[in-house]
Amino acid sequence: MKKISLADFRPISGAVSDLLFYAVGGRTCSTRYLIQDAGRKKTMLIDSGDGKDELGFSPDSVFLTHGHFDHTLGVKPDWKEVWIHPAEDSSLPFINIPKNAKPLVGQHFDFGPFHFNIIHTPGHTPGSMCLFEEKSGFLFSGDTKFA
Repeated sequence: MKKISLADFRPISGAVSDLLFYAVGGRTCSTRYLIQDAGRKKTMLIDSGDGKDELGFSPDSVFLTHGHFDHTLGVKPDWKEVWIHPAEDSSLPFINIPKNAKPLVGQHFDFGPFHFNIIHTPGHTPGSMCLFEEKSGFLFSGDTKFA
């Protein structure tokens, strides 16, 4: 199993070096996003992947854009802060809500210098959500375009 390190993530944009991505070709969920709070040496992951590889580090926070297995099976049981929208429905096909995932409360949050707004976008799944980072203008949309 391939182990992914922090160094394997690449900047989304040269203008914002602490917003990173990691993409794997040929698999259903190919992209994971990593937000770094360099000042506090903390990391936030958006979507964990399909579990066919593993991270060589434990993120401080994980936000799952929805509950499909290709976004959630990479979550490890010892990760403390894993969040998913409370409208996600584990009785639907292909949904895998990790046991340590907590229902997301609130419409926005800060992570280091970044301010995120949560946008509930049901359609792909009942609990699909996007994370909009205000300062950079980046929208982390999961599979919303497949709704």
